Amino acid sequence: MDIWITKCRRTSKCKHCAKQILNKDFMVMGKSWKRIHFGGEVVPKMFVTVYRWHLQCWVEQGVAAVKERGEKPETRGRRKIPMTDEVLAKRTSILRRRAAVLQRIRKEISGKNRMDKIIHLGGMLESLTEEIVPVGGVPSSW
Repeated sequence: MDIWITKCRRTSKCKHCAKQILNKDFMVMGKSWKRIHFGGEVVPKMFVTVYRWHLQCWVEQGVAAVKERGEKPETRGRRKIPMTDEVLAKRTSILRRRAAVLQRIRKEISGKNRMDKIIHLGGMLESLTEEIVPVGGVPSSW
């Protein structure tokens, strides 16, 4: 939807209060673009809906919408796992050890390709999987 403020060139009705917006008064205009879709194909038909509001009605409508939604504090990043600091530190160390083991496996595969070393590192991965279960469970990416 496109929104802008302009002077009214002809009298029109306010969408919020249904009163007349007089000629040469300032108003808020909004345009909504709607395309028609039939079975995945976009048909070249398009509807444009135009809305007009008094300046004060636009502000009242916006304030009412914000109050209806309620205030929610902004949170950035991932959701935090509900754990104590000790458990979280233990989990982080296990995740770092797993990353180091995976890096060593990649290095062995691309290098000399010693199978006994790769098998040993695979066993370490299995032990880390068992070790992380009591401190928050196995991540879905494993």
